[in-house]
Amino acid sequence: MSTNSSSELEMADLPETPDTTGAYPRLNDEQILLLSQHGERKVLAEGTTLFCAGDRDCGVFVVLDGKVRVVQEEGPGGEARVIAVHGRGRFVGDLSMLTGQAVYVTAVAQTDVEVLEVLYDGIKEAVTQDQALGDLILRAFLLRRNLHAGLGAGLRIIGSRYSADTRRLRDFASRNRIPYRWEDLEDDLDAEATLRALDIPPDQTPVVIWKARTVLRNPSNTELAELLGLRAAPSRSAYDLVVVGAGPGGLAAAVYAASEGLSTVVLDALATGGQAATSSQIENYLGFPAGISGAELADRAVVQARKFGAAFSIPGEATSLTHADGYHVVGLAEGRIWSRTPSSSRRVCATGVSTSPGWIDSSAAASTTPLRSSRPGCANRTLSPSSGVATRRARRPASWPAVHRWSTWLSGTTTWEGTCPATWPTASSSHHASRSGAAAR
Repeated sequence: MSTNSSSELEMADLPETPDTTGAYPRLNDEQILLLSQHGERKVLAEGTTLFCAGDRDCGVFVVLDGKVRVVQEEGPGGEARVIAVHGRGRFVGDLSMLTGQAVYVTAVAQTDVEVLEVLYDGIKEAVTQDQALGDLILRAFLLRRNLHAGLGAGLRIIGSRYSADTRRLRDFASRNRIPYRWEDLEDDLDAEATLRALDIPPDQTPVVIWKARTVLRNPSNTELAELLGLRAAPSRSAYDLVVVGAGPGGLAAAVYAASEGLSTVVLDALATGGQAATSSQIENYLGFPAGISGAELADRAVVQARKFGAAFSIPGEATSLTHADGYHVVGLAEGRIWSRTPSSSRRVCATGVSTSPGWIDSSAAASTTPLRSSRPGCANRTLSPSSGVATRRARRPASWPAVHRWSTWLSGTTTWEGTCPATWPTASSSHHASRSGAAAR
């Protein structure tokens, strides 16, 4: 005898969600065949969970037969909110599957289904053979993230509009393109009822609720980032390249370095994309004649850098740069990161990491030097249109006397020390600089 409730029976009959925005495209037979070479076919019974909110490193599922619904869990005993239903030929997934973060929704087999699961590495292999397929998947995931943000799928933030911590959490979520729903304690009776049910006093607000079960009471940005997978744990004892500042320049530096096989980690105190990510439309960025939103530009850059193996740690506030045992050591507000690059230049020009760009003195191995400006005219002057700062080996021609501090800042990847020469270095001495982009003036 069936034990299905009436609501479950109604969900089993839900029609496929129409694709009106391009967020739910259907793959053709050739694309499915290509993905099948890099994935695994599975037959799942009705009600089986394909992936759950909070999961990381899960695969993308292509529906071969049957239907899969994507839902948001509302809470223990509460009904899940249906976001979309996918039928044959569609793929089920989220942008988080490409960025390494936790997914914000849950996928459940609405009927008995046959699916093709393709893990991240398989996706990378497939899109190298079919660029159009990669563009299709990435574009769909970006559009889905926008839809989820509009629906409030993901986090619940409960707090007063007058609370500075509420504004801080909302800004952190928005800048990192994290879907969330805000419930204002000043005029939302349901929000007050939720706090009473959780026995949370007003002095412990704002509250973040994740997956309808995990409750964080006035969390720091770091605590929230660790919950969502934004703050990756270091995977090695030292990196070839540490990029401080995840604006367009810093992200570009990460892509260039990681694509050359350098182990790379990117740090930023708040979010990837920098100030550019807050722009609704960027018209003058190279390669996008029709324009692109700052958020999409940042997400595309993160996916591209991660494809080459770059790691991200958000938030990761750099507070100092020192030199110890032949390593550059980037001091963080919480911990530190080592760069295995030998130091042949004693100074690094840091732009974009504080309100006044300046020099970081790393000559004293035992001391921690705060970011400061020591170059005349450097304070309040932007040396680069980017916010990226990277430390790596720099070569200074022997003919440049180290009398005055001078720096050529190139997309955050190379620094020089010496006096400004009459002519630029030869191609051999500026190899790293020539790879990184146009010099700031």
